[in-house]
Amino acid sequence: MTVEEVIRQSLPKVNVMQLATCADGQPWLCTVHFCMDDAFNFYWFSTEQRRHSKELRANPNASVYTLIHENKPDEN
Repeated sequence: MTVEEVIRQSLPKVNVMQLATCADGQPWLCTVHFCMDDAFNFYWFSTEQRRHSKELRANPNASVYTLIHENKPDEN
C-alpha cells in the first residue's frame, strides 16, 4: 500500500488535527476540526481574530499533525 493510499484510507476516520504556526520565531500549536478534499487540501473553520489565523496570514508556512488511533484492547 502506498503512502497516499494509507492517507486516503485513514484520514476520513479523523476530524481533529494539531495546527502549528509561527510568528517572530515563536511556535504556536492549536487544535482544530478539519476536513480534507481529494487533492489533499485541508479545511477548517476559524475566525480571523484567532492567533493561528493571524499567523497564517503573515506566514503561510505551517505544519499539521493528526493521530489515527485504533484502540484494540484484545490485541497484545
